[in-house]
Amino acid sequence: DGKVYCSRHVVFFENEFPTLKNSKESDVALLINSWYDSNEEEFFNCQEEIAEEESSTSSDENSSSDDGEHSSLESCLPPSARRIKIIGPRHPTLINSEIQEENILPYSRRPTAFLSETDPLTYNQAIKSKDHEHWLKAITKELQNMTDLNVWEEVGVKEDYKLIGTTWVFKTKRNEFNQIVEHKACLCAQGFSQTQGKDYSKTFAPTGRLNSLRTLISYATASDLKFEQLDIKSAFLNAPLEENMYLTILQGLDRDKKNTCLKLKRAIYGLKQAPLVWYRRLSSCNDPIWLFLHVDDIGIFGRNLTNFKKAIEREFQMKLLGSAHLMLGTKIIHQPDTITLTQSHYIDSLLESYGISNCKHTTTPLIPNMHLEAASRMCQEEFASLKINYRSAVGSLSYLSTAARPDLSYSVSALCQPVTQNQSTSMTAKIP
Repeated sequence: DGKVYCSRHVVFFENEFPTLKNSKESDVALLINSWYDSNEEEFFNCQEEIAEEESSTSSDENSSSDDGEHSSLESCLPPSARRIKIIGPRHPTLINSEIQEENILPYSRRPTAFLSETDPLTYNQAIKSKDHEHWLKAITKELQNMTDLNVWEEVGVKEDYKLIGTTWVFKTKRNEFNQIVEHKACLCAQGFSQTQGKDYSKTFAPTGRLNSLRTLISYATASDLKFEQLDIKSAFLNAPLEENMYLTILQGLDRDKKNTCLKLKRAIYGLKQAPLVWYRRLSSCNDPIWLFLHVDDIGIFGRNLTNFKKAIEREFQMKLLGSAHLMLGTKIIHQPDTITLTQSHYIDSLLESYGISNCKHTTTPLIPNMHLEAASRMCQEEFASLKINYRSAVGSLSYLSTAARPDLSYSVSALCQPVTQNQSTSMTAKIP
């Protein structure tokens, strides 16, 4: 009746999607949609003729037939035993189904084999990689931070000690121009081995969201406030621990691993309670100023930031980055009357990872008047052969729409619908 009803008490039907049309899977694989649309009647007439010929030849399977009958019956054979020739007004193609599958797809559609630079996943990979000198310097720097901040002390192992393992995490830090700035190594505790109630109690810690960041940037622009950025060096290492925690001797530290362990005095990355104790430590400052806090990335807002920066420099080792230019993967462009948020470098990286850096631009994220349909079996098999994680790809677009591209929200929400049913859609519709 055209009326709109607003209510808090509603029931969501999780299996019904208004923009997703269910299509029945057919045994007939439609190889070229454009040809099928323009020759639908002829296509089904051909199928009826084939069915009649099948019934007329069932009495004698080995009997010979003329060329016309043979070509009709050939189309009824399984894909591995026939050659299909499609003639249509667009893109006539000769397909040999005996060709090996890996030779059909062009190299640009197999992105995982062409990722240029990847970070090492383990300590052994780092010291054996071509950039091992950079990673060893990063490891030495991290261990020096631990020593300077008195993070642990070496003690003897006792039977009642529960030892927690450690792992190294390596990351190549890049600037807003996607250029390498620094090789970083971070020592992390294997927090999954902690026991709640014994090794930690609470874990919840407030953290900034992108919505909050946009709100503060908008308020700062309207109120002519200064907006600068700083990065606290080894943030979690500045937060004291209340519980008794013990680490095994880590890789890269030459100690007696059987009889020696490390008693933690301060939090390190990976511990369940690390974000909470760091939040408590930082929130103990009483300066009346706006802070956007995301672990060790901090945005500060106010008219006079000098006193705050001096006070926080006395407490922590840090780098004053000046006017904010890159935060949470979002590039911030300062202009006299406006501040612009963009993620062009993230988009370029995303396109490169999927091998479509040279794709053509479109005026809209989704084709106008387009209705997504459930993928046919053939399309699902073809998409599976690309070895692309559909959930991961759509998740990347979801982050992009949340951070700096709200115009993608509708198209991303439509593409997220098949995720719950493990379906897939075409790459053309999925990449903006």
